[in-house]
Amino acid sequence: MAALAVVLFHYSFRLYQISPSSRFHFNEIDGVTKYGYLGVDFFFVISGFVFFMTIKHQNINKFIRSRISRLYPAYWLSLTATAIFILAFSNSNYVVSLTQYLGNLTMFQNYMGIKSIDGVYWSLFIEMKFYILIGLIVFFKQLKNIKIVINFWLLFSVIFTVLDKEEFIARFLNFALITNYSPLFIAGMIYYFIYSQGLNIYNIIVLLVCYVLSVTNAVNYVTELEKWYSVEFNLAIIATIIGTAYLLFYLLSTHKLNEFNSKYFLVLGAMTYPLYLLHQVIGYILIKEYFSADYKYVFLFLLIGLMILVSYMISKYWEKPLSKIIREKYN
Repeated sequence: MAALAVVLFHYSFRLYQISPSSRFHFNEIDGVTKYGYLGVDFFFVISGFVFFMTIKHQNINKFIRSRISRLYPAYWLSLTATAIFILAFSNSNYVVSLTQYLGNLTMFQNYMGIKSIDGVYWSLFIEMKFYILIGLIVFFKQLKNIKIVINFWLLFSVIFTVLDKEEFIARFLNFALITNYSPLFIAGMIYYFIYSQGLNIYNIIVLLVCYVLSVTNAVNYVTELEKWYSVEFNLAIIATIIGTAYLLFYLLSTHKLNEFNSKYFLVLGAMTYPLYLLHQVIGYILIKEYFSADYKYVFLFLLIGLMILVSYMISKYWEKPLSKIIREKYN
């Protein structure tokens, strides 16, 4: 759901906003799909939740191996496919160079001053910072004190919200502790405590603080969005969407969604990472240069279906086998 929300945001809202000459103006639905960018917030909560599932009994070496084998296979293929697609089919709207491609392979291009080939990679930099923070906790063997670490992380996140964002300490906190998004990661971890240990006052208080911070950060971000797109966003709707995410995770963590457990959902979940990585630039090129506006919704659903199919193929026939090879060779 979160991944499809992001896809619809890019295809039916953002494309027209950044390229008004586009024949594809989905004005009938863009008042709803413009909120699809909040799907990324779901991703960060998920990352916080599943962190404990992947970290148990791991040392720093195993942790690094698990993150490399999880993040890079689908990323490398999606990146390569996007670069090839730009070179083969784009009429100069998008460009890619060998240096840019090689830099992007590292996933650290943002720190080397190299532009990402696809803008959706921005969230990977946030995820990478989260993994680095978690890696430090594992390296210093502080998992036993994880709640103390969470408390301080949340405290610094609160401090960040009241500081002038131009101050050095605010910029440092945001860079080192990803305070714009930390409440989402922290909420995910708290939900795992509820999932594994049950609900208590501490969990409720932390979740309430995380929710307030999440909404505050989202409202601050809306100011930038409205400048970029010259479109108004309803703050109550944003608070409701984030609240819905928190509610869904509450239901999940209290085992009230167990009846939905299914191998089919597992397959769909595995597809979302390559779907997210692959859809934007390739989809933009196809929509702008090769699709007819006469049947825009037919093309929209065909394109989404195509992206889902390709993502499934990547997940099943590329990501899983290569991840296994990386884990074996890493040893």
